[in-house]
Parts: sequence; C-alpha cells; structure tokens
Amino acid sequence: MRFLPRSLRVRPRLAMVLAAGAVLAMLLPGEWRWTTRLLIVWDVGAILYLGLLSATIFRETVDQIRARAERQDEGAIAILVIACLAAVTSLVAIVVQLTGLGDLPPDERGIHLAFGGVTILCSWALLHAFFTLHYAGIYYRHGKAEPCLDFPGKTKPDYVDFLYFAYTVGCTSQTSDVGVTTREARGIVLAHSILAFVFNTSILALAINVGASLVSSGS
Repeated sequence: MRFLPRSLRVRPRLAMVLAAGAVLAMLLPGEWRWTTRLLIVWDVGAILYLGLLSATIFRETVDQIRARAERQDEGAIAILVIACLAAVTSLVAIVVQLTGLGDLPPDERGIHLAFGGVTILCSWALLHAFFTLHYAGIYYRHGKAEPCLDFPGKTKPDYVDFLYFAYTVGCTSQTSDVGVTTREARGIVLAHSILAFVFNTSILALAINVGASLVSSGS
C-alpha cells in the first residue's frame, strides 16, 4: 500500500474498488464496445463501493466520523472533483451506448435499456454518496466540529444526517430544513445543486429521446 498516494491509502474502500475495476477491465472481452466495457466496470465499481460504504457508515459514531474526517482531509476536494467528472463521463457513455437503440432487434432493446437504467441509478447514488462524505468531512474537519451546516435538534450529526442533506439536494436542488452557515459550505452546496440539476435534467432529456426513438422505430 506504500506505493499508493496518501489520499488513497486513507480511503481503503476507494482503493479496493479501483483495484477491482482495473482487474475487471482486463478480464472483459476486448471485442465488446468500449462504452459497454466502461459502463460495466463503472456499475460494478459503484455497486461495490456503495455496498462497502453502507456496511460501515451506519455503524460509525460521531467520534469515528470525526477521526475519519481528520484522516481524509488531504485530497478531499480532488477526490470529489474526480467523482463528479466520472459521473458526468458515465452519462456521456450512456448516450453513446444507447445511440441507435431504435435500430436494434426488439429482444435486445430491453437489455440495453435495463443496462442504461442501472448505470444511471449507480451514477446518481454514487455522486451524492461522495457529497455525503464531503459534507461530513468539512463539518468535522481537523478533528473538531465546524458547524458549517445547521441541523435541527441538539444531537451532533452523524452519517444519516449528512445522507439526508446530500440526497435532499440531489433530489430537489434545495437544502430543506438544514441551514448552511459558512461561505465555503454555500459554495459546495451551490456546486452540488447545479450538478444535481444538470444530472437530473440530462436523465429526463435522455429518457425523452430514448422514448421518441422507440416510438419512431415502432411506427
């Protein structure tokens, strides 16, 4: 593990997923379309990461969250930017993958549509999971609470609270009942809201185009 950069050494889940994705990419048939291989690796990696994340974060205490935030402070922004770029890239790959869907035999369309739907769901869930970790990181940065987010109630927020906040922004592009109290946090929430809006709008536009393609091919 010493050969890995520190930003990955302190994120063993991410390092494990990247290693598994690299192995899977080498095992997939080379004659498959590059978009198909890319999306399979992306989907498997996203599901693995979300599974590993779910298995741990719901059991972590506030003290453990604070310790994790202190360890992972270095490179947090870079990891988040890479995650956002990867999610956007997956959307582009989905568009390429579904291009010409109406020209495919009817028995193959369902597979392609299901594949695209799974990829969209994985990308959406993974994007907001990364923002969840980032919000927790800036709240408990340097091993102490910096109340950049004002959660209702008197208890210290844990990952359930940060999940609630991140996925609320992801679904609605607004912050609901959680206040944003610092300039840095407002900038991150602004970027998150814009990205969520673009992501959700792109999914809607893709669904309309796919539906129109299927209707025109059927007629």
